Amino acid sequence: MRCLRVFFALFCPITLLMGQAAPSGTSPSEMRTLLCEIVQYDKEMSARTSQADIVVIAESDGRLLRIRYAPNGFGFDAPPAKTSQLVPPDMLSNENLRWAVFVHAPRNPDERDACTAPRKRFAPGKNGALVEVDRFTPVPGKQVIHSLQSSALPCYILDRWTVSSKKVAPSTPPQAPQAPIN
Repeated sequence: MRCLRVFFALFCPITLLMGQAAPSGTSPSEMRTLLCEIVQYDKEMSARTSQADIVVIAESDGRLLRIRYAPNGFGFDAPPAKTSQLVPPDMLSNENLRWAVFVHAPRNPDERDACTAPRKRFAPGKNGALVEVDRFTPVPGKQVIHSLQSSALPCYILDRWTVSSKKVAPSTPPQAPQAPIN
């Protein structure tokens, strides 16, 4: 027991001084940093709750990934979120931003359920009967990914984020070299 106290007394202040303390219950090796662009998100979920369900393209390999976020946990008894804990509006509306997201694999039943439970949305169809509709909305400027099976995508839980960079709009395309004028 004394060894544990010495360990925490020595190393916890160092971690806090570095400014990037790992979330409780995890080691830094379990965290992944992804550079990505957000392509689609569950607009209704983001508008009505503090949670987010987003689809990103990882810059490293171009894979589609699903990322879930809930500032105070996914349980029904999670406390309300503060405004500062919500996903920034630019994340879901600005196509020109690249993000560095810090994620981890689901660690508990609530996080696993957030990634695996079927989430369906229904709307009135032509005959008035309810029909299933797509939950995901493209970020403005991004193309719609039809037949997106979000449950088939690798899913991670978002811990924190930061803007990585702004995409530079392409200038005039390069021209083919001109033959010298004689």
